[in-house]
Amino acid sequence: MNENSEEMKTDDLIASLEDKGIKLWTDNGKLRYSAPQGVMNSNIVQLLKNNKDSLMENLIRAKDDLKIIHDEEKRCERFSLSGIQGAYLMGRSKNMEYGSLACHIYMEFEYDKLEREKTQNIWNRIISENDMLHAVIDREGWQRVLPEWNRFELNENDLTELSESQQSEAMEKIKRRLGNRVFNTTELPLFEVELSQLGNCTVMHFSIDMLIVDWTSVWLMLNKFEEYYYNGDDIEKHKLTITFRDYMEAYKNIPDTQMYKKAEKYWKERINDLPSAPQLPVVGRGGQEFKRFELRLPEKDWLFFKSQAQKIGVTPVAALVTAYSSALERFSTNKRFILNLTTLNRMPLDEQVKSLIGDFTSLSLITIDNRGDRTFSQRAADTNKTLFEVLDNHLYTGMEVAREKTRLGTGDKFLMPYVFTSSVGLINNEQSRAMKGIYRGGISQTPQVFIDCQGMDGKWGLIINWDVRDDIFPQGLPERMFELFSDRIRELARSAGKWNESSLIELEETEKYSDENNYQRLPEHLIH
Repeated sequence: MNENSEEMKTDDLIASLEDKGIKLWTDNGKLRYSAPQGVMNSNIVQLLKNNKDSLMENLIRAKDDLKIIHDEEKRCERFSLSGIQGAYLMGRSKNMEYGSLACHIYMEFEYDKLEREKTQNIWNRIISENDMLHAVIDREGWQRVLPEWNRFELNENDLTELSESQQSEAMEKIKRRLGNRVFNTTELPLFEVELSQLGNCTVMHFSIDMLIVDWTSVWLMLNKFEEYYYNGDDIEKHKLTITFRDYMEAYKNIPDTQMYKKAEKYWKERINDLPSAPQLPVVGRGGQEFKRFELRLPEKDWLFFKSQAQKIGVTPVAALVTAYSSALERFSTNKRFILNLTTLNRMPLDEQVKSLIGDFTSLSLITIDNRGDRTFSQRAADTNKTLFEVLDNHLYTGMEVAREKTRLGTGDKFLMPYVFTSSVGLINNEQSRAMKGIYRGGISQTPQVFIDCQGMDGKWGLIINWDVRDDIFPQGLPERMFELFSDRIRELARSAGKWNESSLIELEETEKYSDENNYQRLPEHLIH
């Protein structure tokens, strides 16, 4: 593109400038810009002056296209699912390989004492305040907020007369029942709350279909519950003037924006070079349950880990992704592979978006290259650089990349079953310290996912979970991989020297799980 030309199309001009790192926006009727040092020159300044009116018109129009407008009349009319919601819905199908289950989470929180009636009333209030908690999804793939619904009923389990061992057995049964719950998406509710009275405390069980929420929404719900239960509140304080439906209607215009076109260009230029997922030994077609492996770092160790990451100029998340990939690499036949990142894509189209309950989840892909001999710090720096590029181009989602790669026929079907989900920083220390409930654990499941590595931090330090689907891997492999991963994280959280050692895990037992018959072709029927 010749930047001296005055005949450039406005869209092409904006794209050309963005490629140089120049950002444009309007402010009180004036055209503003920011640019990396040394990029601006007299030709570009003159180009901006010559095209000021058309640039401002384009920027204002783009901003108006993404403006959220509340539509009360259509509040309860059906609206389309997001890409990830559609994928989750398809994943319930028994015809979908590695599907046949819901995207779902289950969590337990321990309180000194919760009263059933008060708890039930508060959850009914939260439902009434948030449209997506009284929304359903029909079999044709549309979602709709119901104007009326039955009162939410909360079950209470009285375990006070049981012995400690009997209580543990009863709690495990409740976890199995709620942890693998598949809700009927055409009926309310799509989440469930139960209380278990243990005598010395109350456990709140929280089970929800992730078709209607994301991780931020879950924590919003739990924070609201505690605020209402312990503090009471003025209902007007939490009254929103926009809805999730309003947001989704505005988001439809995202593909017309320069941000989206820039992201699309980024991924399409790289699509032929994208590797496959880690090729780990696979022996089964997947059971109906997931098994959780959990690592907890005390706050002191987590602070040390974060300080070391900061010293080498990477985010804690990049360091965790690097450690995760190094554990997978030990048993993978390919050393350069794709991981699937779960991202929270709440576009700041309105100040209230951060308070909406709904599923804003998106997926992005990150290429990890474990070839060569480099230190952990060096690999983490590479991961950090790639991670920032990926997140800067997240509007063209991992699902769109996978579909485009499959359409082009550039290789095998593009399954992405190894996931990293970060909630690091989602709850700040002040919020987590204010929480009355003590997180006891939980389980999650997602169709066509083999391992979901999840990180969450707070006053407790760091919790890292691997939720692994049953009947996928050779016996003992998930346990061994998680043991290696846990050892690596603990080392990095206690020794600065470990950051300057090889990032790869030394292991001589790989062949134990590597029968060539265990490396199956991945399925052709993809939901992502």
